Amino acid sequence: MDVTRQSLRLEFIQEATLHAAECGVQLEPQMVKKTPTSGGTEKWDCKRCGAVLNFVTCKWTRTNVIERGRQYARVQPETNLRLVASARLNGINMKQATEFFGGMGIQCPRYKNVAHAELKIREAIDELADERIEENLRKHATAVRISEGYKGDLKFYCKKEGKWYKI
Repeated sequence: MDVTRQSLRLEFIQEATLHAAECGVQLEPQMVKKTPTSGGTEKWDCKRCGAVLNFVTCKWTRTNVIERGRQYARVQPETNLRLVASARLNGINMKQATEFFGGMGIQCPRYKNVAHAELKIREAIDELADERIEENLRKHATAVRISEGYKGDLKFYCKKEGKWYKI
């Protein structure tokens, strides 16, 4: 169990204990929905006041990055994004890592889901790189224009397109 899941569990235990102390009855599990890789949801019912407390074992996040070929950003387990980001920073092949974890019996996300997270991270890196290239080009152009001996922008005619361009 990782640190995030432990802290989520501790927060829920504190909330449930506080509620049980206020109502004077023990909470009873109403429904447990488990998924094999991304945790699950537990619903606990208070018989006295009818309150239902939900415990989600994994936080789901939606990033601003839209994966290639998708219409909108989809939610993903936070652990998938953290796993892929740390693997990318350390130069670890995710296919081999997921096979390694599976061989040891460690529960980890399916490679298909990890691949989606990896595509999102690549897309974010590409967007950032494009912004930096454009910014650097602007800085370079202004530095050249204020330099000594600058003769002006180059003008040329493209016969293929039939247009004048200025660089």
